[in-house]
Amino acid sequence: MTVRFESEPGTGEKSPKTWRVPATGWAVLGALFIAFQLYLYTRWIASGNATPTPIGEDTPPSWMVIAVWVHIAIGVVLVIWMFNHFLVKPWRQYRTVTGDGLLMLAVLTTFWGDLASNYLHYWVIYPTVWPNLGSWYNFIPGWQSPNGNLQPEATVFFLPAYAIVMFGFTSIAIAAMRRAERKWTGISKLRLFLIAFGVLAGLDLVLEVVWVRLGLFVYPSTIESLTLFPGHYYQFPVYESILWGASWAGLACLRYFKNDAGQTIVERGAERITTNTRKQLIIRFLALAAAANILLLAYNVEAALVSTQSGDWIPELSEKSYYRGGLCAPGAEYVCPPRLRN
Repeated sequence: MTVRFESEPGTGEKSPKTWRVPATGWAVLGALFIAFQLYLYTRWIASGNATPTPIGEDTPPSWMVIAVWVHIAIGVVLVIWMFNHFLVKPWRQYRTVTGDGLLMLAVLTTFWGDLASNYLHYWVIYPTVWPNLGSWYNFIPGWQSPNGNLQPEATVFFLPAYAIVMFGFTSIAIAAMRRAERKWTGISKLRLFLIAFGVLAGLDLVLEVVWVRLGLFVYPSTIESLTLFPGHYYQFPVYESILWGASWAGLACLRYFKNDAGQTIVERGAERITTNTRKQLIIRFLALAAAANILLLAYNVEAALVSTQSGDWIPELSEKSYYRGGLCAPGAEYVCPPRLRN
């Protein structure tokens, strides 16, 4: 980190003004995050573990299969629109990538940690109904949950959803913050963050309750006293919306608080490093990737720690092979629920 100083008026003394990590520091961190995920993907593919996790002996309900494929189709259409709106059109018009376009791409670099909150204990899973090739999580250093390679990562929908929902829906929080600034002159950034948090935590609650009801993913292990519809396959831990809402609000604020040049706090100073426009774009992209990955990592760490307080897998999920996905099984080495051993 660097610290800048300015003279106090009339004293000639230097006083601290701001602490700020330079754009190069953020860019280096972003490059490390990208290098790490490339390492995970390379080991995963080279290991031969990139194979589908089968549905198993139980037949999933037809409504779940339909919901999965409808979401895949919607995701394809919307992600094409997003890329055209935030990347293709600005490039054709200005021959550059806008800040929003860079941030959308940066958000996609966080997908390696989509289910990383299962690091200590499986508490959120995708059913094997999703087209999948297993996953790479068992190659994360220190991974504790058994059979991590069998987690059926739903890349075909949730990777596009990172652009559509995780990035795109920050526009809703931004609209709320902009309205608040017009209504309350001089409102603090902390209060704006809290507004964004309230909007996005509420939005997450609505989205996830619908998605778990459709079986697109489930929470087999939760803290019952903090869970909606406990004991059912569609049970939902309300603290998920709080934990993710905070990081999601951080992303919205990153996108909203910009200087006169349209730069977020992590991009500032990139123009002083090089005059080459394309190199500046690379530095800005890497800096944004660092910020986005830190926000998702913060959520994953918090959720992983909270998950250790969760209860057993509910029978409605542990008894279905398309939910277990080989992570655990009755009579196997790891019996459902796959809890940490004392």
